[in-house]
Amino acid sequence: MQIIRSKNFLNSLSIVTDYIAKDSLDNAISFMDTMDNKIDNLVYFPYKYRKSFYYEPLANYQKTHNLS
Repeated sequence: MQIIRSKNFLNSLSIVTDYIAKDSLDNAISFMDTMDNKIDNLVYFPYKYRKSFYYEPLANYQKTHNLS
């Protein structure tokens, strides 16, 4: 199995990380490291993390919250 980090994913991750970094650069770095490790481990446990029932794509969130 190969994990592909799409441009959309990287863009969304950058937005989230920038938001966290406004409060704490250390927490943003920790978040990125943790996320990277979890993504890398998906190769070994592909069914470990499932899409949340509450998941809302960033584009939809921005539209519904007037953030476009």
